[in-house]
Amino acid sequence: IKRSLRTYVLSISPEHIQQHLEAVLGPVLVSTSGARGGRQVPFEVVSMDHQPCEGAVTCCTAGLSRQALRYADGETVRLEFLFAAYEDFVNSSLYNWMFSVGETLLNENSALFPGRVMDLGAAIAPDSVLRHLFFFEPVYFPEELFELQAPEGMVEFVWGIPVSGGEADLIVREGAEAFSRLLEAHDPDLLVFRRPGIVG
Repeated sequence: IKRSLRTYVLSISPEHIQQHLEAVLGPVLVSTSGARGGRQVPFEVVSMDHQPCEGAVTCCTAGLSRQALRYADGETVRLEFLFAAYEDFVNSSLYNWMFSVGETLLNENSALFPGRVMDLGAAIAPDSVLRHLFFFEPVYFPEELFELQAPEGMVEFVWGIPVSGGEADLIVREGAEAFSRLLEAHDPDLLVFRRPGIVG
């Protein structure tokens, strides 16, 4: 995927992240802050309607990138991550998932990378078999979304895709590209949180 289209800002803040999202995806309709254990979470979650398609909602962290996160090899990255789902699946539980995942990354100083799998410990929605997150480039979205240039460094945007246990095992065993090929072959609707897994 080419990444030649970049947006530039003077510094990283939730407001600048929100401006980038609005420039690419349209107006932010909801901006939510969170508190855990009596203290404020140091980032927000914002949402945009009808993205990446009609009837869907995209939710994205805003401000997570103020802290550089570390890969296993010592390299660091600044990132925000997003979820996308049909509006029936977007509720307070989804926002809580996002705050929980973001806090985990900050507390562990652990970076997301395309291909990483995270165990949620519970289903993403009632009656769902999707209990893991697979992080990948946001390929359902315009290319301009992928990166935001700031003096502190490049901010990358990563998509958290809920997957089943069988799908997660395949990704860990065979890699993200193998799962990507399987998605192309089966073409499941990744915005449906009650979809069946495509790997047994």
